[in-house]
Amino acid sequence: MISIKELLPNPIGDDTQNEWIRLINTSDIETSLNGLSLTDAGGKTFSLNGVGPVSSGETIELRRTLTGIALNNDGDTVFLRNAQGETLDQLNYT
Repeated sequence: MISIKELLPNPIGDDTQNEWIRLINTSDIETSLNGLSLTDAGGKTFSLNGVGPVSSGETIELRRTLTGIALNNDGDTVFLRNAQGETLDQLNYT
């Protein structure tokens, strides 16, 4: 199972270069990200197609420079969704 592990919305230095979202595979098998996407509360969406598979127990870091998702410093919600738009996981912060 893929879930949102953590994120860094207000890093030291340039937010555009240093923000990130981390995903983790908590299953016992390698898992494809095809069909999944990340979306913020404002509706900015990044397709995880082509990111590649995630090994069992592996954490991957997706930087803002890749996703284009700008994390609001004063709070936001990030959603992990499947191809049907159903929320599989979400992380809220203030």
